[in-house]
Amino acid sequence: MRIVLVKTADTDKSVHTEDGAAGKHALPRKDEAPQRTILTEEGEVPLEHGKVYVEATTLRHDVGMLLLKIGVVVACFALLFTFVFGLFRVSDGGMYPALHDGDLTLYYRLDRNYVANDVVAVEEDGQMQALRVVAVAGDTVDITDDGLLVNGNPVTTSGVTEETQPFKEGISFPVTVGVNQVFLLGDARGHATDSRIYGCVDIDDTQGKVIGVLRRRNI
Repeated sequence: MRIVLVKTADTDKSVHTEDGAAGKHALPRKDEAPQRTILTEEGEVPLEHGKVYVEATTLRHDVGMLLLKIGVVVACFALLFTFVFGLFRVSDGGMYPALHDGDLTLYYRLDRNYVANDVVAVEEDGQMQALRVVAVAGDTVDITDDGLLVNGNPVTTSGVTEETQPFKEGISFPVTVGVNQVFLLGDARGHATDSRIYGCVDIDDTQGKVIGVLRRRNI
């Protein structure tokens, strides 16, 4: 329910003039309050103290208000997914089996304080990727016959079944991660395009931390 602003109705009653004579257009006495009315679904009725009235509206007004509310909701979502969150569809298979081809990935733009094992969104050559952080600023990364080493210690990741090997066309190892940089690897180590190809990634060039996945299921 909503209460509309009331209006003062023109009265057609006689009031007293200063000389005591009655007159239709004279000023009302101080003890005579003007009548107030409200427009309801039953028409215009006198406004009585303590009663609740339902505002009479038109279909055009109701549709306009609905469209306004929808517009506000759409604008809020647009702002959220422009400055706070982001979405992209996984298409390269570089994070399999953690992420599948076709998964819709949600990432948070405002948290870039990455630690090892975080999955981040990054754009490389115009394509969005999800990759795992294996080393941060100050860490030394090496890939040898023993696999992936960070600061001389072997690193294993749950779910990763393929061996971590360098690419012939990639960077040379060992490599030390610079300030405000991360070293990223895909879980599909056999074919993922990651820091073994293009080196350490500036944090400013990442899009945010992956916080959710909507998995597509084949029917």
